[in-house]
Formats: sequence, structure tokens, C-alpha cells
Amino acid sequence: MRLAGTVVIGELWPPGLTSRGDESLRTQRIRGHVISHELAHGLHADHGLRWRNLLSMIMPDWEARKARLEASLR
Repeated sequence: MRLAGTVVIGELWPPGLTSRGDESLRTQRIRGHVISHELAHGLHADHGLRWRNLLSMIMPDWEARKARLEASLR
């Protein structure tokens, strides 16, 4: 059973993961990015400059993490 609008973490990864360690590390990175993203929204509702600056303070490599997440969804 799954709530409407939710994604199971395992569905984010392309086929071919070879080890559970890879999945665990990727899952941790995704969680870190998503949690930081949402925490920044606690202060700034949009994705404007102040939001991006705050996210950069929380997670300096957020743009690289975002790019990896988006690439894994293609």
C-alpha cells in the first residue's frame, strides 16, 4: 500500500544497481537533499535567491546533488 503522490525510494534508481551499498549511499544523499530542500522552504516558500542562499548554507553541494537526482530519474 502506498499513499497517493508518494514515491518509493527504490523507484528513483535506474536499473542496474549492483550492490545494496550503492543504494544505501544514494538513498542517504537523496534524503539529505530532500530534507534540506524542505527545511529551506520553512523560511522561504519559493525557490528564489534567499531560498537558494539558505540551501547553500545548509548543504553547499545541493546543486550537484539535485543534478544527480534529476539524472537518475531520466
